[in-house]
Amino acid sequence: MCSSDLESRFNYGAAACNLAAYALAAGDLDGARTALSESLAALRDAGAASWLVTVLEHHAVFAALRGANERAAELFGYTSAMYRKLGQVREGTERYGFERLSALLTERYGDELPGRLASGAQLSEREALALAEEVRS
Repeated sequence: MCSSDLESRFNYGAAACNLAAYALAAGDLDGARTALSESLAALRDAGAASWLVTVLEHHAVFAALRGANERAAELFGYTSAMYRKLGQVREGTERYGFERLSALLTERYGDELPGRLASGAQLSEREALALAEEVRS
């Protein structure tokens, strides 16, 4: 892919990532599923590692809202570890998803949550991407 193609894929992926976050906030799970799929594919094509972490965390929110709490916790553990490793800071939209996800998983797992997050933190990027695909199916 040439530079302008990569830039276009990145821009599309970033926009779809934000759209997924807004759809999740609005409770539009069908819209979120579509935006998550498109965003993940575009950002992977563009090689945008830091944005992949963001879209994977949106997948965790999606999973939790669908009741797939184990998968949500695994992805959340992975993304939390990657945010730390990359030195990324969650912006407003991502903070909203983070707080919502934290509340949902804390309600579900209570004191067990840190152990579940630690397990997810051990995932490889390939495993996290496969889990995200599974979450959307």
